[in-house]
Amino acid sequence: MEALQKWFARLSESERRIVSIGGAAAVVILVLAGLLPFEHSVSAARQRVATKQADLLWLQGLGPQLSMLNRMAPPVSGTESLPTVADREARRNGISHSTSTLTQNGAASVHFEQAAFDALATWANDVVQRDGLHIESATIESTSTPGTVNATIVLRRG
Repeated sequence: MEALQKWFARLSESERRIVSIGGAAAVVILVLAGLLPFEHSVSAARQRVATKQADLLWLQGLGPQLSMLNRMAPPVSGTESLPTVADREARRNGISHSTSTLTQNGAASVHFEQAAFDALATWANDVVQRDGLHIESATIESTSTPGTVNATIVLRRG
């Protein structure tokens, strides 16, 4: 640093002025070169956030419509097997211990172990109302755990 000060002191007054102005200009250029890309990144990030907020508002506005469409879903066509419909509705209602088998006469026998009675009642309503199936028979037995049952329900297409 001392060598630089000696060199600067040996310059004439006009040379010192030129070096000082040049140094200041170099500092300004370096600062601008560092800040401009940063400003561009911030501006682009702000634009992305604004776009995402607008998309979120649009999606939130669709929520009630999507809920209504889900409730108004037509009955399942004959393309899904009865065990598939029964298992899907069981998962949708939070019933994890169910097994479904197709019987000889085209019905589906669905067996539930330790199922919450309320969830089973909702499941039965959904397969009838939402999926258009009919409950042919039902055997429901209480378990040692309050609120849970073992059940076998036979479903048939309506």
